[in-house]
Amino acid sequence: MMKIQHKQTEEIRNISRNTWETTPEYQNLRNLWKVLDEGDAVTLIWIEETGEHKELGFFDRDHAVRMVKMDSTRCYIKESKSQRIMYDESETTNQVPKPVLIKVLCSNCKNITKHRVLFSIKRNDKGDMGDGDWIYWCDEEQIIECLGCENLSFRIEKSNSEDYDEEHNNIVTELVYPKRSVETWPEKVFSNVPYNLRRVYRETIDCFNNDLLTLCGAGLRDLVEGLCNENDIKFGEEEIIAKKTGLKNIKKQKDLRGKIIGLYQKGFLTKQSADVLHEHRFLGNESVHELYAPYKNDLIIAIKIIEHVLDNVYEIPVNGMQLEQRRLKRSKKTLLNIL
Repeated sequence: MMKIQHKQTEEIRNISRNTWETTPEYQNLRNLWKVLDEGDAVTLIWIEETGEHKELGFFDRDHAVRMVKMDSTRCYIKESKSQRIMYDESETTNQVPKPVLIKVLCSNCKNITKHRVLFSIKRNDKGDMGDGDWIYWCDEEQIIECLGCENLSFRIEKSNSEDYDEEHNNIVTELVYPKRSVETWPEKVFSNVPYNLRRVYRETIDCFNNDLLTLCGAGLRDLVEGLCNENDIKFGEEEIIAKKTGLKNIKKQKDLRGKIIGLYQKGFLTKQSADVLHEHRFLGNESVHELYAPYKNDLIIAIKIIEHVLDNVYEIPVNGMQLEQRRLKRSKKTLLNIL
């Protein structure tokens, strides 16, 4: 930074070399200002798409170094052709580049893990801010792979010459997709659940992970409805006790409560699981009709239960049949070997 002093008011200012060279207040009234300290000024060179090397003017060294760090292939400090300040050491060696490793929160491991950069594209440019000032920006887009679970993600790294911390280091903004946080819920893979239920389940998990809590509650209700429809449960028989007479009557219930009872009565669910699904029904009603957003912890419990129910109804019976078939094959081979 330069230090200058007004000759009449004796006001002292600390300004950048670029401001001193381009701002009319200083450019046209040089005789009113006295330079106390020239600072560490350097000339910055920008390499155009055509290959032309264009001088951008004088900059404070710290500011110039930040811009060179953003993209050393397009920008350098004019010292001498053999002494360019370059920050990409890979350009000076013929060795096979080492894999680039970064630490990112993995949505599958639910922890910060090392990721390998599989593919990367760097985009950079500059823009005229007026009065001779320029802003330089750089975006790097990456496909990354978790070294723990091999899960793939898309990552964007953004920076520009105007965002820096107190130590004059560039502030880098990181965006990772799919969106994740410590509370991100991993989508469970179901092989035997009907397609429509799997679709609603995926959408429900997406709503949860994007903080759409009301829609997540409604999705859980739709999953229960779909579970009944897929298994042709249209009603359930419920025992109702009259308040006045105390007599017991069996009544067919065709609403969602009755359908859940029907799932239990036809052996799809245990009594305990049916009671749990009743809680899902009220959760969905409260979310949709009263426009109430459920608590995340309540939704986590509900998602765990619905995953358990889908496992019990669809996955475990099929897995049991496959195990039985393998057992029978082994038995036949053993019998043939004996004979």
